[in-house]
Amino acid sequence: MTSAPYSFCSFATASVAYPNDLKAKLRKAKEIRGFKYIHTVIPCPTGWRFDPAKAIEVTKLGVDTWVWPLYEIEASVLRVNSRSEQKQVKEYLDAQGRFRGMSPEQMDFLQRETDGRRKNLLEANGKRLFL
Repeated sequence: MTSAPYSFCSFATASVAYPNDLKAKLRKAKEIRGFKYIHTVIPCPTGWRFDPAKAIEVTKLGVDTWVWPLYEIEASVLRVNSRSEQKQVKEYLDAQGRFRGMSPEQMDFLQRETDGRRKNLLEANGKRLFL
């Protein structure tokens, strides 16, 4: 009898806009012994102020802009799961009424922060993290 792999800690991000990625991460988490956490983005059209018919489109923009990157950390190794060409964060923000009060300077700041996180994730991809 074989037992499930033991990992001290497993972490992943997921998006309902990418159901195959989400299902794969849920299956993997089910097999791992130890702590596991999946941080999932699920849109709220009412609170985010957009047409509910665009829920998947808006949520995909979160991944495509790298505001909500898809990655996992298992046994301290980071793996980026989506490497789409980065769209501008403004496109994601403009799709939601909740951000209509943001200034161009605030959007530029968020773009720079997102660019830095993307760069860090891609540089660390496949490497062991020391947490």
